[in-house]
Amino acid sequence: MHPIMASFMEDPVYVANQEIKIQVVQDGKVIIEPDDPETIGHEINEMVAARIGSYPSMDSECLRIAKFIVSVEGKSASEIREAYGKLVTDEATKKDPEDGYYLKTGFYMFVREETYELSQEIYSKEDLELYDEIGLTNEWRQNTEALMKLLNIEFQLVLDDVNLPLAI
Repeated sequence: MHPIMASFMEDPVYVANQEIKIQVVQDGKVIIEPDDPETIGHEINEMVAARIGSYPSMDSECLRIAKFIVSVEGKSASEIREAYGKLVTDEATKKDPEDGYYLKTGFYMFVREETYELSQEIYSKEDLELYDEIGLTNEWRQNTEALMKLLNIEFQLVLDDVNLPLAI
């Protein structure tokens, strides 16, 4: 193993980030089984394309969750739920998107910047107008909220058989 990669593997947050599992729930039923954020993002892109007839290039972000995972390592399910509940309560006062703060309990999806570059001729002006109309944007919180509403879904962190609702 390369020395730089070996140093990453010693960082517990990096390791926890690699182990994040997210599932998607619709009407109380799991519709996408727990998987890594990249795969979940791809599945959501497919759902959006099926729904609106266009495939916006989106990405996801949930690095802050890794820090929570490290903090509850080795704890029981009830201790994990309790710690998560406390974190959610603490975070509730920091939900102001204007200050650029993104929640430690958040899973965010956003439209990639290259989508807006019409010169690349990947997306048309009509595509961008449609995305704007339904609230898809490169702003993490707004876009995730629009996706959840459009698809009637919720995201959950799956951690040691504990399902925790992710915020936006």
